[in-house]
Amino acid sequence: MKSFTDTLGREWKIDLTIGAMKRVKDELGLDLLAPHEKPGESADERAKSKLFKGRRALLVSVLNSDPSLLIDVICQIIAPQMEAKKVTGDDFAESLGGDAAYQAYRAFHDEWSDFFQKFHRPDAAAMVLKHLEMIEAESKRDVAMVEKVGQTVEREMARNRQKVSEKLEAVGNGEISMDSLATSE
Repeated sequence: MKSFTDTLGREWKIDLTIGAMKRVKDELGLDLLAPHEKPGESADERAKSKLFKGRRALLVSVLNSDPSLLIDVICQIIAPQMEAKKVTGDDFAESLGGDAAYQAYRAFHDEWSDFFQKFHRPDAAAMVLKHLEMIEAESKRDVAMVEKVGQTVEREMARNRQKVSEKLEAVGNGEISMDSLATSE
């Protein structure tokens, strides 16, 4: 059983049981026992609208790409705890800042994978973990790309500053018209 703490210091335990999965399926139409399947017709509209290469995405992809839907899934899993603490779904969602939301995300995926290991479904466990690894690798690639673009922009801005500086020196730091600056670019 995995746990996480919200921004108000409340601890929540993700205990993925058949009963919890039944609540998720009854309320959101999502079958957590089938991460490799596409959400069915009874699924929450957010799940049905997620596409991958023009087709409905697999459940594991849907839950990785829609944080609000994942939080609703987690709400169904922890519903008995929320009831005991008299916390509504909206109150719970409001208590999930960046770090807490990420902790909830990781706790859910780790528990989902552990459930399949204990359920003797190593294929499903591997799928959940592999998908999580792919998401994290893609995020790292995106950060590297943003860094590369930033460096390119910085180099171009430095070149433009140099051109403006050279124009100013050419006219002896006197007044320079906007037309002459524009032509230098």
